[in-house]
Amino acid sequence: MLTQILILLVLINPVVYIIPFSSLLNLKHFNFNQRHKIHTSMKTPITFLLSLLIVSMSHERASAQNTFPVLSMQVDCTPTSNYLTVDSIIHFDSTTVFNVQMQIVVDDTTNISSIEIQFGKSESEILRQKTFTFDVSGSLGDGTNYSRNGYNILLDLGSFTDVPLFYSEMSVTRTNNSHSSVFTYHQ
Repeated sequence: MLTQILILLVLINPVVYIIPFSSLLNLKHFNFNQRHKIHTSMKTPITFLLSLLIVSMSHERASAQNTFPVLSMQVDCTPTSNYLTVDSIIHFDSTTVFNVQMQIVVDDTTNISSIEIQFGKSESEILRQKTFTFDVSGSLGDGTNYSRNGYNILLDLGSFTDVPLFYSEMSVTRTNNSHSSVFTYHQ
């Protein structure tokens, strides 16, 4: 707790005031109303150490999520037919056909075994559930397609009707059989 207070004092006040460590041992005789100034030659090392501590703490929080190697995931649902009225006004109904593509960006292509996806109208109404083997490119015979360009993976999930609003999720199985967190995308 005291360390956190000291860090806050350093971050908030450029002219750093803290309690000397020798006075912490005997708090009965310490005057809390008196400010104790750090010598100017000590400001840079203390600031550096505290900055290092803050960076290491923020990395700890960021690494708590199990997203490696996935950086991002996005789903594009593009109308391809039955979405224009006679007057060329855009109108979606139950006959509108949408082409669905999932774009995934990864930061490592050597430790991925497969990519598992789900796509549907809602979480309870799944229209496509598939496991793509990593780096098996081309048309896969069931209306899906896999392609990769560097760290960008494009999964063509096929054509569906009546999905202007949808639910999708994706996770990666690594070569050591561990799984990334599940990424969800709603529209």
